Amino acid sequence: MMKKILGIISAAMLVVFLMGCADKEEVLLSEQETVYTISPVVRIRKSPSTETNENVANLVPLGRELTKIGDYGEWSIITMDGERYYVLSEYLSNEKLKDNV
Repeated sequence: MMKKILGIISAAMLVVFLMGCADKEEVLLSEQETVYTISPVVRIRKSPSTETNENVANLVPLGRELTKIGDYGEWSIITMDGERYYVLSEYLSNEKLKDNV
């Protein structure tokens, strides 16, 4: 009985996740862009979700240069070490931060 309940809950969670993704479309850039982190610590995620930290692949510091290859809703798709990841676009800028000297 418990297996059946867990199966139903898992299926329901998958449907909710897919419904949330239905209005988003992945758009790959024709040319990759260099972007920079603009927050003290930015989470690099394996999937475009902030629901859990289990999908956090890495933490990067302020001013870190990243390679953006596309967009997915409010997320930027980046590559790092040959792998594809997601970062909330609000934490990225096309302009490198100036040093405070």
